[in-house]
Amino acid sequence: MRIGIVTTWFERGAAYVSKQYEDILKKQGNEVFIYARSGEKYAIGDKNWDKENVYWSKRYSFPIFNYTDSKELVQWAKNNKIDTVIFNEQYWLPNVIALKNIGVKVGAYIDYYTEDMLPTFNVYDFLLCNTKKHFSVFKDLHSNALYLPWGTDINLYNTSALRESSEKIRFFHSAGMSSYRKGTDLAVRAFLLLDEEYLKQCELIIHTQRSPFCDLTEDEKIKVDNYIEKGFITVIDKTVSAPGLYHLGDVYIYPSRLDGIGLTITEAIASGMPVVVPNDKPMNEFVTLDSYQVEINKFFCRSDAYYWPMNEVDINDLGNAYIYYINNKYNICNFSVNALEFSEKELSFENNMKNLSNVIMSSSKVNLSHEILISCVKFNEKRFFKIIKFEMIYRNLFSVLRR
Repeated sequence: MRIGIVTTWFERGAAYVSKQYEDILKKQGNEVFIYARSGEKYAIGDKNWDKENVYWSKRYSFPIFNYTDSKELVQWAKNNKIDTVIFNEQYWLPNVIALKNIGVKVGAYIDYYTEDMLPTFNVYDFLLCNTKKHFSVFKDLHSNALYLPWGTDINLYNTSALRESSEKIRFFHSAGMSSYRKGTDLAVRAFLLLDEEYLKQCELIIHTQRSPFCDLTEDEKIKVDNYIEKGFITVIDKTVSAPGLYHLGDVYIYPSRLDGIGLTITEAIASGMPVVVPNDKPMNEFVTLDSYQVEINKFFCRSDAYYWPMNEVDINDLGNAYIYYINNKYNICNFSVNALEFSEKELSFENNMKNLSNVIMSSSKVNLSHEILISCVKFNEKRFFKIIKFEMIYRNLFSVLRR
C-alpha cells in the first residue's frame, strides 16, 4: 500500500505516535508519506524529522487548530498516488471528505474526542484504538473499530545499561510541554511532604520543555528552590530526542490527570522502571506488578468537554508511593528486571502491530451517506461558528490580521 499520514511533525508526543506508525508500516512493506500540517511548529531542517518522504504544508492564517487546505491535501495525495491516509487528531473534517471523494481510504488513530464529535467518526473507513478505554467507546459505534494495544520500540528505549548505580532512589518525572496535564504539581507537592529522613535517601528529577512549576503556590515555589539548592530536586530544561533521559531514574513518577494513550508510561517501563500512575485508564492499562497505582481523590470535567473526565490523585497516597520505593530500595534491581521482562512480553510495538497492514487492507470503505455528511458539517459549524461556510473569507481576513 501507499499510505499517507497527516500529522503534527516535530519533537512532540503526538508526532511520535505518527512516527511509530510510519516505522511499523514501512517494516511491513508499505510506502509511507508524511503530510506535516501547519498550525503548531515545523521541523524543517531537523535531520530527525525532515526526510524525503515528508511534505511540509503551507502555513495558513485560519482560526482552526491544525487547519490544512483541502485542495493542497488532495493534490499531495494525487501526486504520491496514495491509496490510504491515516489522520492524527483531525478536527477540520472537510479534509477527510475531500480525500474520500477521490477514492482514498481514510482512517484515524483514536486519541481526542468529545461527545458531540462521536457521530463524525463514521466518516472514516477504519479507526485504530490503542487502549481498551478508547475501544470501549468505538467498538459499538463503528464497524471497523480495531483494537491494537499500544506499545513502544522496546529496543530503542531499553537504556538500562546506561543507568548508573546510586545509593539514592531517583524518581524521574517527564513534564514535557504539559506540566498540569501530566501532574507535575502533584508529583512535587507529594514530594514536599516527605520527612527529611526520606528526602536524604532520594532525588526527584524533572525533565521539562517549559516551566514546570507554574501551578504551584508562591510558598511551594520557595520550598522547591530550597530543595533544588540542597540537591533533593533536579530540573532538566531542554528538548531531548528519543530515547530521552529515562536512564537517569529508578522509578517513574507520573500522576497524570489525563492521557490519550500514555506514551511515556510504556517508554519508562521499557527503560527498566516500575511506574507510579493514577488508578485510572488508560494509565493503569500498562503497569507491571511492581508498579504503584495511586488512589484517585476526584474526577472532574476538562474545560473543552473532552469525552473522559480528568482525575486527580490523592496527594497522601502519592506520598506513600515515594515512601514505598524508598523502603524497597534494595529491590530496585529486581523491579527493573521485571519491568524489562514485562516490556518484552507486552509492550513491543512491533509485535502488537503485526496485523496492522492486514486489518487496514481488509477494512471496507464506508459510503458517504447524507447522514454522515450532515453530522460532519453540523460539528464543524457548531465548533467553528459557521466558518465552514465562509472559509475563504476567514482565511483572507486572518491573513490580513497576521500581517
